[in-house]
Amino acid sequence: MRKSLIALLCVLFVGLCACDVTVQPEETTITGETIGVTTKTSKRKIKTNKNDPYSYVIKEHYDLFFDKDIDPYVKHYVLYDLDRDGTNELLLGTEWWEGIGIFAVYSIKEGFAVRQEQFKLDPEEVPPPSLFRSGTLRYDFYGEVGHGFIYYRFDSGELKKYMGLSIENDEYFRREYDHSKDPIAVNFIPITEEEFNRLQKEFEGDGQVVELDWKPLAEYGR
Repeated sequence: MRKSLIALLCVLFVGLCACDVTVQPEETTITGETIGVTTKTSKRKIKTNKNDPYSYVIKEHYDLFFDKDIDPYVKHYVLYDLDRDGTNELLLGTEWWEGIGIFAVYSIKEGFAVRQEQFKLDPEEVPPPSLFRSGTLRYDFYGEVGHGFIYYRFDSGELKKYMGLSIENDEYFRREYDHSKDPIAVNFIPITEEEFNRLQKEFEGDGQVVELDWKPLAEYGR
C-alpha cells in the first residue's frame, strides 16, 4: 500500500511539473487602446558578384537604409538602357508622394559601377522626374509666375544636364544659355513659342513616358 501511494505521488509531481511550463509571449506594444505585436523587417543578405558591378551598389544602399532604420522596401531599382548602347544602366528609385521616382543613376565604366553625379534629386523638393522613350530624363520646377523643365541625357558615357526651358505667365518662353559655349552662365534668354516647342519635342520625342518595372532593393538577384 505504501509503495502504491509513493508511485501515485510521483505521477502527480511529474504532472504538476509539466503544467508549470510557460511560453514567453511575443513582445507587444500598446498605443492608446491598440495592442499589437512588435515586428521588425528581417534583413536579407544581398549577394555580390564580381561579374555584376551593380550588385555592390545595391548592397551598399540596402545596408545603409536598413542600418539607419529606413525600411529598405521603400527603395527600388530597375535596369534600363538609357543611352541605348546595349548595356543597362541601374536606376534607383524611392517612393515620392506621386509614386516611385528616380533619384540616382549608375552606369558601367571600365568594369565598375559609376554614379552619374550631375543627376541628383531630392524627393522632398521636386516632383518625380519623367523618363521619355527618347532616353531623356526631365524634372519639373515651379516658380511664382511660371514653371519649367530641366533635361538630362547621356553624352559620351555621362548623364549630363542638357537644357532648361521655362514659361512665365503662359506667354514668355525662355531657355538656358548653351552650356557648351558658356558653362558658367545660368541665365535664361527669351525665345519664341515655336522655338520652345521645337526644343521640347527634340528632348521628349513623341512625349511617351516609360513605365518602369520597379522592384524593391531586397529582391535584387532573385
